Amino acid sequence: MRLAAALAALLAVGLGGWAGQGRAQLPSMAEQRERLRSARAAAAKAEARSAALERRAAAARNEAERIRAREAAMAARIQATEADVAAARARVAMVERLLRAQRIRLAERQGPILRLVTALQSFARRPPVLA
Repeated sequence: MRLAAALAALLAVGLGGWAGQGRAQLPSMAEQRERLRSARAAAAKAEARSAALERRAAAARNEAERIRAREAAMAARIQATEADVAAARARVAMVERLLRAQRIRLAERQGPILRLVTALQSFARRPPVLA
């Protein structure tokens, strides 16, 4: 009985914390989708810039121009990679939001089951005279 009561209290406190965190800290799905779209666009733009700079480096006439162009191309590739990382973080945030919502729904559905198990344990521990 004490175990079931402790479990019920733990679930209520723990899942209440998830519910509060999920709503207070995460931006809306629309905002997250916009961040993802923006990060993907930035990555594509930086990748295109890098390719153009690589072509310019290949067409450069002297060594100094070629080195400057390759350096700029490398910087553009770094920017593209950073944008890819931002896109990945946006996807992770979206998945975290969906997982939190799923956990909350699961906790809501587990409440009646937990009360039933607690009641069954209570009946099982009563002496036959009281039952």
